[in-house]
Amino acid sequence: MHPSLVVSPTQQTQNTQNRSILARNIPSNPLQPNLNLHPSDTRYTVLPIVLGSNVSSCVSAPIYQPYDITRMFSPGTDMSPWSGYARNVHVESELRGQTYALQRCDQAVHVPASSDAMFSSSPPLSFLPSSPVDKTRKSLFNVSTR
Repeated sequence: MHPSLVVSPTQQTQNTQNRSILARNIPSNPLQPNLNLHPSDTRYTVLPIVLGSNVSSCVSAPIYQPYDITRMFSPGTDMSPWSGYARNVHVESELRGQTYALQRCDQAVHVPASSDAMFSSSPPLSFLPSSPVDKTRKSLFNVSTR
């Protein structure tokens, strides 16, 4: 046999590792490209006359699924699509507590009244024991491990 056709177990292990490393650089689904359309300078420029401006394109634009971090894998080599961030801005705002605007008025901060249930001194009936507690045993709370 020719020596280049012989595959050793070490080479098989390296090929397996190389395939798994390569798979980490490929997204699970085709991701929406980030197209930055910057305005072009039109001053001192002779613009071409476009005849028949209602001509439709013969190439259709591909339709991409909205990016969702829970369903799609995006390698860290590039930024994820903007649509995934833009769809979840409200989640980040709620986590940071930014759902209400800053105000300088009496309604900005809720202060409960002194007669509110939060300030009552008696516990609710659901917390009261149904039978009296036996306080005669002195070792009830004496939990010694020695």
